[in-house]
Amino acid sequence: MTDPTSPEGAEPGDESLAGLWSFTLQTLVARAAHDVNNALNGAVMNVEVVKARARPGVDAGTVAPFAEAAAGQFEEVAGLAEALLALGRRPRGTPDAALVLRHAARLLAADLARRGIALDLEDVRACPAGGDPTATRLAVVAGLLAVVDAAGTAETAGTDSADELPRRLRCSTRSDARPTVEIAPRFGATLPAPVARALAAAAVELDVESEMLRIALPVSPDAY
Repeated sequence: MTDPTSPEGAEPGDESLAGLWSFTLQTLVARAAHDVNNALNGAVMNVEVVKARARPGVDAGTVAPFAEAAAGQFEEVAGLAEALLALGRRPRGTPDAALVLRHAARLLAADLARRGIALDLEDVRACPAGGDPTATRLAVVAGLLAVVDAAGTAETAGTDSADELPRRLRCSTRSDARPTVEIAPRFGATLPAPVARALAAAAVELDVESEMLRIALPVSPDAY
């Protein structure tokens, strides 16, 4: 389960559900850390420019672009922090797989752009799940990371160029028979064996036999 984006490519030593989730979240945070740092540094630099130029008699139009840039960069950091806190805090109540997926996608947005991958979340709607909330988080985030990594290294079909980029991953949720998250195509991705075992023990079913990754979660008690 080595992940080159985690510190020193470490592997998780704790294969409990909580330990695997901690490692997976760490991997997700590592993907976003560079982007948080860039946005913060950019915002600080733009604020310094505004402070240096905003003097009596100076046309406000000369500093407005820097102030607007700083505001946008602070909004970017706030969005990343909100997603990180949502995934990092202790889960309460019924977990919503759709929210987990959207938070993970928010943290991966810049990484996806660098890899030439577009994520389609149009069909991601409320998807309350039962069972252990940590299992829901682990299944969705580990599944998304696995498919993103597979898509990032996949050969572009029929060409040796980037003509067919961005590669598009379609995500969807369903709550009919049981809450389900689907990511397609999966580019041959599978979840690491320790994660698959822990999820199976938590009554989460993984289907990797088709062209999509299908994650079937326990039914929420609220569904009855």
